[in-house]
Amino acid sequence: VAPFNTYYPQLGEHLAQVGVDPNINKWDQSFVLGVVDPHDSLSHPAGVSDVQIPSWFEAEGPTKYNPFTLPEVYWASQRKKNASLEDIQKNIRELELDDNRKKELACALHAQFKDWLYASGNIRQLYCLQGE
Repeated sequence: VAPFNTYYPQLGEHLAQVGVDPNINKWDQSFVLGVVDPHDSLSHPAGVSDVQIPSWFEAEGPTKYNPFTLPEVYWASQRKKNASLEDIQKNIRELELDDNRKKELACALHAQFKDWLYASGNIRQLYCLQGE
């Protein structure tokens, strides 16, 4: 179980239509409707990441960010991950490589990412998106 951590352009409108107030944020107070799985637990902040929802039709809307407030420990983890990513991107941009080495680096990054997609099981999400 983890805090709601995504948005899309019409989310605010949809929440209002169904009467969900994002200020009432009880993500960590589960309402059990059936059998409790003993493996269910709160996710560690390091294991939670932003969920990106593709905007296939470039839809515009008033919602520009997640309307549900993340708890500080999750925000801190997100900031740390984002800072690490920015450092890596900066270091790659600052590399002085000729065109061949840039291509080699891009291929290596692509291969590692592909390996991660399969090893983590996240490749199935891409297949699901592809089917829509």
